[in-house]
Amino acid sequence: MAGPVEDELKRLNRELFAAENKQQSTWEDFFQRTLSPDFTIKRADGSVQNKGEMIEKVRGDARKRNEPTDDSAWVGGDYGIVTSVVTLRDDNTGNKYQNLKLFQRSRSSNWQCLYWRVTKLTRK
Repeated sequence: MAGPVEDELKRLNRELFAAENKQQSTWEDFFQRTLSPDFTIKRADGSVQNKGEMIEKVRGDARKRNEPTDDSAWVGGDYGIVTSVVTLRDDNTGNKYQNLKLFQRSRSSNWQCLYWRVTKLTRK
């Protein structure tokens, strides 16, 4: 059974995807606050980006993601992990992407994402 901290991390995970979809005009400010200064993402194509590079990629990305599914969260001390599966809207290929995010609670008790890994799931 998930507790309130795990639920908070799942909510933050959904909010990161909403920001990636640029659903709010403040999406970039949200990324600046929520992604750690030493944030790294490894994308499904193998490319690796830091915080600034990810924000720049999102700025030019017209793709939209569906709400994440199959989300799970685990917390240990000041670290949390969230996994979820995402599909792209208007993508008829049926591709699914496993997302893993590592969060750290800051001194101000806010969670920041340190690492984000995206893996394309193979179809069975």
